Amino acid sequence: MIASMRARRDGNYLPHLYSFYEDFSGANGQLECLADFGNQWVRTTNGQWHELTRTKFTHTTIGKYKERLDRGAGVTGNQFYLINGGFITQPIQYGDMIDRPSTGKPLKITLPEPASPTASAAK
Repeated sequence: MIASMRARRDGNYLPHLYSFYEDFSGANGQLECLADFGNQWVRTTNGQWHELTRTKFTHTTIGKYKERLDRGAGVTGNQFYLINGGFITQPIQYGDMIDRPSTGKPLKITLPEPASPTASAAK
């Protein structure tokens, strides 16, 4: 398993989301590693889909003090990317906003209708 996610226990909706890419051991720091993130959409409580085309670059507080600063983010084509390793240098700073072009292609999935947060919490 690469990552896991637990459902909220308070019955409320997800307040925010994020993607991450991390080299936990640092043993392969000479290798450039890239992760692409594309065609991202969220559905509101009233069932409307919205494409995510803007994000903010952040890192943990440890990221400020590590010896390795070869990390970054940006856009390639119509996808966001995160990158680390390989002794790369990127002109991005903590808190910089990144915009990508819209794909205009919503996901083709059918989700169940959302339950009321108050109904979920009462169970």
